[in-house]
Amino acid sequence: MTATDEVKLKTDIVEVVSNYGVKLEKMGRNYRASCPFHAEKHGSFFVFPEQQRWHCFGACATGGDVIAFVMKKEGMDFGQALRLLADRTGVKLTTTNRNEDAARDRLFEINSAAADFFHHQLTTTAAGAKPRSYLGQRGLNEAAISSFQLGYSPDAWDALKSWLVPRGHSEADIIAAGLAVQREGGGSYDRFRNRLMFPIRDAQGRITGFGGRALDDSMPKYLNSPQSAVFDKSSTLYGIDLARTAIKSENRAVIVEGYMDVIMAHQHGFANVVASMGTSLTEKQAHILKKLASRFALALDPDTAGKEASLRGIQVIDNALARGDRPGEQGLPSGGARPSVEMSIVVLPAGKDPDEVIREDPFAWKTLVETALPAMDYILGVAASRVDLRTPQGRKAMVDQTLPAIAGIIEPVKRSVYVQKLAQAVGLREQDLWDLTRKRNRPKASVPETHFTREKEVEEFCLAFLLQNPDLKEQCRDLSVEYFLDTELQQIAGCWLRHVDTASLKEALDPLLHETLSSLLSKRLPETNRSQRVPVLQDCIQTLREYYLRGAEKKKESLFEQAAFSGTDAEIRSVEEQGFTTSQQLGGLFHEPKGKQRLRPQKGA
Repeated sequence: MTATDEVKLKTDIVEVVSNYGVKLEKMGRNYRASCPFHAEKHGSFFVFPEQQRWHCFGACATGGDVIAFVMKKEGMDFGQALRLLADRTGVKLTTTNRNEDAARDRLFEINSAAADFFHHQLTTTAAGAKPRSYLGQRGLNEAAISSFQLGYSPDAWDALKSWLVPRGHSEADIIAAGLAVQREGGGSYDRFRNRLMFPIRDAQGRITGFGGRALDDSMPKYLNSPQSAVFDKSSTLYGIDLARTAIKSENRAVIVEGYMDVIMAHQHGFANVVASMGTSLTEKQAHILKKLASRFALALDPDTAGKEASLRGIQVIDNALARGDRPGEQGLPSGGARPSVEMSIVVLPAGKDPDEVIREDPFAWKTLVETALPAMDYILGVAASRVDLRTPQGRKAMVDQTLPAIAGIIEPVKRSVYVQKLAQAVGLREQDLWDLTRKRNRPKASVPETHFTREKEVEEFCLAFLLQNPDLKEQCRDLSVEYFLDTELQQIAGCWLRHVDTASLKEALDPLLHETLSSLLSKRLPETNRSQRVPVLQDCIQTLREYYLRGAEKKKESLFEQAAFSGTDAEIRSVEEQGFTTSQQLGGLFHEPKGKQRLRPQKGA
């Protein structure tokens, strides 16, 4: 039994959900409530005690086990949620290397001590007068400076090190934290000197690194901590610790570029703003945000670089939220986000960044965010600016660049609107564009029914096959991580889709998942040659999808049975009103053509 299994065994999902303030109503063997993740009039959130699972049949259209519930409710990743539940149940979790955890804790302690030192230097010393004056000129008040714990690194080679070492921090750990630089001949010197310091925190408020702005002509203008055991720029969002609650409550994250943009926004009450630590949003950052909200607004500089960064940001968010859609052509995003996801671009005035806009007129900033341009409109606008629509070649280029994005839109009404807009822009008949979009969205032929009998066995076999054949990743456009009902396997599958090789996959996974990953990589599978692997992959994906949809159908049938057993017409109508579409989704998937069988794992594999 894995630690995850032990946590689940000792946890009652009904108790956990109830402890989060969800008022569960008994309905036969199951429970119903208004969904805690979205507003609704009729309860579409159900808990199934016998399976120890939950599902929202409304706008969320998702579900999972108790770990998945805590992840979604708390905005945590898998490891954080598992550790939280383990603490509550008394289960002891072990990782592959306890020394690594101790080393990480030391780095967090050193960073915290360094932040205290820098903040003291800024707020109380004579040397901090210049950076204090600079912050005053930029319009920051004392409350903002304190909330973000801004600081100043003295113009000296070892001021920080000389303060940290007597307080029990080793020079080796100070170097490991990125606060000092190793000299070739031995010894070290402070990395940050004469800079305005911005502590960078993770979602739990722990300081992982620093950003330093030069106060003279030193280059680079902004200097960040190097990669370390606790700091990874690509998975860091500046201000996430203070913005997390507002993002969840407002269901919208506004993404800017710089530290000052974030601080100025928070100072004026716009607490759902974070910075991407540069001009390009990364997929790791998008995965952090997708746990908190379904609306995203990019507010990047309006210059050419900003436009490209916005397009990349749309693509990154799209990949993170709806992986499996085809990428757009010629560098444009696919735009095929799920129906519940809204992506938009805040169009800033020329030559101004968010910091300036907010400082001059906070109401103007609020208006810009509320009237942000939908992502697809932005894509059409950028594409039109790149071509000459007066020529046949230009009109064809715009169609080639934007039609993949339009074809990827799931909602029929929205897709129809953008087909009409594109037709008007290029002077073509809507019917011609519809014909092209239908070709792109043409459904694939169904495959025979699986012979697998146990859900987790199916998921383990399919994921092991994917992991052991990494060259097939490009063929996984139809794979959704939601098809993996086991939370551990779902986390590994999602991470595998985002990383290029096994080494980077293991590094990105929480250490608590390393044992399961190793088991999958070493799992014995039937031998297949090159020509067989793609059909086997398609078979795996279809099998997972069928099990996923069948599970939803079983939940629906269970609810109808319980409502009918209670004999209450109101309850039966309530179930009917949930808007279940499972039978429509299933279509003809369960028709089994003759003469074909699915590959199945070997016994004992």
